[in-house]
Amino acid sequence: MAVTPQDVAQIAAMDELALRNLLITQSYYELAVGMQRLVGSKNLSWAAYACWASKQAGAFIRQEEVPSTIRRLVFDETEPGSREPQLLERGRRVRACSDELDALEREGVDVFDVVDDVLDHISIYVGGGNRIVFEELGLLYARFIHVFDGAREHDPEAIADFVAPFEQGPSMADELSMGEDGRLVVQVRGGQSLLRAAAENLYAAVFERDANKRAELVLLSNAQCGLHEQTRLQPYIVGGQHAPVNTLLRDGLCRRGQSEQRHGRVIEELSELVRELTTELLMTMQLPDETIHLGRDLEAPPGRSLWPPELERLERPELLAITQRLGTYDTREANLDWSDRVEDWFDRILSTIGLGAPEAQGTGARDWSSLSDRMRFIFALFRSRQQDERLVQQPFLPAQVEAIGAGRIPEGAL
Repeated sequence: MAVTPQDVAQIAAMDELALRNLLITQSYYELAVGMQRLVGSKNLSWAAYACWASKQAGAFIRQEEVPSTIRRLVFDETEPGSREPQLLERGRRVRACSDELDALEREGVDVFDVVDDVLDHISIYVGGGNRIVFEELGLLYARFIHVFDGAREHDPEAIADFVAPFEQGPSMADELSMGEDGRLVVQVRGGQSLLRAAAENLYAAVFERDANKRAELVLLSNAQCGLHEQTRLQPYIVGGQHAPVNTLLRDGLCRRGQSEQRHGRVIEELSELVRELTTELLMTMQLPDETIHLGRDLEAPPGRSLWPPELERLERPELLAITQRLGTYDTREANLDWSDRVEDWFDRILSTIGLGAPEAQGTGARDWSSLSDRMRFIFALFRSRQQDERLVQQPFLPAQVEAIGAGRIPEGAL
């Protein structure tokens, strides 16, 4: 089912965060499939990655995991050991505040209701970012498929007309504020020159017959889309990852008539638990056959080399320029310190003999709220998975797709 520009506008205008996210995720899948008709099935467009990033955001927006995990960490000492050790320790430290938790319960206060309010606050930023990216880039891909599907020859006037609506100028971060009604007030800034270039490169890829050149054009377009959207997303990511959890918990208890001084210790420990758990979830991306941790160096796709053959050596000048701008793996490799070099050398040996996967040293995002850290990782992800057909598969079960299409949130885990 084709996603039209009108569909994009209607979905982006929805107020209901959870359903809107599900429709965005499904739409990205359909756009990714549509793009395969234009550039071939071998090279994945930006929409394929956006599908899985949106699905991960949805797990947080719907709060499928964080509230229940916090309860288990606090009340159940047998929490599965798959969690990071610091989270298990943080849960034990919250349990050590049992006197304060018991006092709150006696006073009729469910502290986890306050935690849910904090998570709602963070979800507003996550959902807002999910919306603004789809509203702009979802529209780009929906228009691209609508205009160029079936085109037989390169038409300079056609692509010029297509990019004409995009405003010239550098990409800039949105300005955000929280309205009294609890909604984000967004002021869009900057231009869309990167998106103009991305569309032009994607159009060139449609008619490029050389496999290496086509792969590089698609990667360049994906990188330009990624840099534009991540620039705009900056305040949404900072708002979600660096929410004043301590203040929000304290204010929530005060609204319920509780004294911060009486319950300061449990507020402090709970705020750290919420912050660490939300960071873990927001720094993880679940792909069809693997879980990617954004703070760790990127490994090769399961059973494959780190880079596809057509992208093993990058040659296109514009692509090399963007790798320099982003400080990607290739441009940083020569400057790795001795420990990273030894680790890189050891990893290559292990992968050669089948005891490990090659990885791009130095790509792990130490600080996801840093645009440069994010883009270094994202570019490596785009390059390494560009020909991984597993990423273009339906993200939901058939019954779930039917429910989402009917405007309902499916029952059960997504």
